[in-house]
Amino acid sequence: MSNGKSKVDNAVVLNTEAIAKMFNMTSRRVRQLVEEGVIERVGLGRFNLVDTVSKYVNFIKLLADAYINAKDWANTTRVMQLYNKSGGKVLQGLVDRRKEEAELFLKSSTVNKKEVLKLNETGRKEIRELLKKARKAKIIDTAFHTDEKINAYTDTELLSYQAAVVNRTFK
Repeated sequence: MSNGKSKVDNAVVLNTEAIAKMFNMTSRRVRQLVEEGVIERVGLGRFNLVDTVSKYVNFIKLLADAYINAKDWANTTRVMQLYNKSGGKVLQGLVDRRKEEAELFLKSSTVNKKEVLKLNETGRKEIRELLKKARKAKIIDTAFHTDEKINAYTDTELLSYQAAVVNRTFK
């Protein structure tokens, strides 16, 4: 089969690049998930599709539960926004819906409003421009930090990546 697919014992097997594309992540992140024991290979750079999807979804659910139990609302909403794909493709409608759900979750939760970080539009715009410049200068991963992702980052993520860029710039 083409596109990184093959069949072994009637199971669809994908290569690392196909898994990365399906989950909208880098090949490096796929290898990290293997090292962390989240997903398993069936061979060198080969993954059983059904098993991999099942384990990754369970990982995300456990991650969300852990953040909820720790009352880490910023990361809880970040994980909520990962559910934005259908058929392996990011759908803008799901991106918008998950963003609205995250905002509703924060409003309805018992979160201390002082703990919720909010940037103003100027701050968001400046950090997004910084990230795009850092991407162009190859300070951050060009494949991972797409315009779509940069524009969808939460305020907490923007500040976190801004700190990473500054840290890498001054090393």
